[in-house]
Amino acid sequence: MSASISQLNAISEESEFESLLKTTDGKPLVLLFTAKWFEECSGIEHCLARFGQRDRFVMAKVEVDDSSALPPRFSVSQIPTVVFIVNGEEVDRVEGFKTVDILNKLKFHAKLYIPGFDNSDNMETRLRNLISMSKVMVFMKGTKQQPLCKFSRALVEILNNTGVSYETFNVLEDNDVREGLKKFSNWPTYPQVYVDGSLVGGLDIIRELDESKELLSTLRGNETTNE
Repeated sequence: MSASISQLNAISEESEFESLLKTTDGKPLVLLFTAKWFEECSGIEHCLARFGQRDRFVMAKVEVDDSSALPPRFSVSQIPTVVFIVNGEEVDRVEGFKTVDILNKLKFHAKLYIPGFDNSDNMETRLRNLISMSKVMVFMKGTKQQPLCKFSRALVEILNNTGVSYETFNVLEDNDVREGLKKFSNWPTYPQVYVDGSLVGGLDIIRELDESKELLSTLRGNETTNE
């Protein structure tokens, strides 16, 4: 039986949002900005409600006409908008009726929350799961939407210019991953770029590949570069 839309938490005040954040226990919070008068939004709500049953997310919805604070806080200019929040910070969003994009983002961010992988015995398994979440996976300080160091910003700029799809993991949010991946990859610094589960390297190598016109084929998996 499909989940009911009523399973989504309905919030309108910033105080409700802050209270909801305290219940996430590290899970991604998925915030849907919708409107009662826009009937087509019901399909997006059903999509989120079904995924909410998997217990890897906290779901909430905001009726834009009922909230004067939350839409401007998240710079919402389009209905529907789905915002993904981790540890109080926005890490991703989808604007418009893009159900496939929303499902792909849900699947991706579901893998970021892996219950039971919080001890050293399982760290290698957890790292392999994280590395394999996307064909091109980047471990960096911050996210591709908000890089938090000059090296990560430079890398994001280069990757964005290729037009290749990639995902990021913010190592500042998980010290176990941050330290564990250094040992796992035998690579002491960040960012780190993986393609098809294999380490390509850091910013310097990405720059070299870009300058030699080899980056695009490497990211597409036509070449394997391990440093």
